[in-house]
Amino acid sequence: MRDLNYHTWGFVIYRCTYDDEDLWVRYLSQLKDFAHEYLVETRRAELLEQYLDFHVIEDRATLENASRQDLRRHFKQWASTQNIPAGDGFFWSKTGAELPRFRFFLYVDKQTLDTVVQFQNAENAYTGHPKFRLLLPPMVITVVDASWTPDSVQSYEPQNEDGYPEIDGSSKRYVGFEYYQACYATALYESLHGNGLVDYESYKRPPAIGPRGKKTMS
Repeated sequence: MRDLNYHTWGFVIYRCTYDDEDLWVRYLSQLKDFAHEYLVETRRAELLEQYLDFHVIEDRATLENASRQDLRRHFKQWASTQNIPAGDGFFWSKTGAELPRFRFFLYVDKQTLDTVVQFQNAENAYTGHPKFRLLLPPMVITVVDASWTPDSVQSYEPQNEDGYPEIDGSSKRYVGFEYYQACYATALYESLHGNGLVDYESYKRPPAIGPRGKKTMS
């Protein structure tokens, strides 16, 4: 961010369900609360929160129940209209196009949206230590790799392993998206500056929910 003189950060969010406006507001509010909590906990709220932008793209006519592949095409078109910094030209430098904001996005369908209910209901009844809140039924995000296609070949060879249940036209281990606990969304964004979603050690194939992969989307 500093090297590129581009300070805005945060995931672009695609809204793909429109039946419950109140629930949508709750979901976004909870996501922002999680981001604030993480920044406060890591003592970076004063520096970074002013630049955080969860940019929501919504259009019921074109995005309701849209597929992830359709959203990838839309996202690439959106990114092409942004004023993305080019970098300083040195071989070790990143360009703006390599920032997580322009490589990944969040996809919110009804299944994902409903997870805020299970989390908030459990949280409201919870009386234990705050750090064990992570053991509650999770609110979930779906983070999507915008560059992935079913024919993609990954540099991490194990991610090309075949024979898994087919998802989005691929039976490889890496299928270009991951379910993730929303409380870790900001930490995930930070980690995507490095290896990206495809990292072999951390990637949890759907329906497992990252980062631990012990819970699944039903």
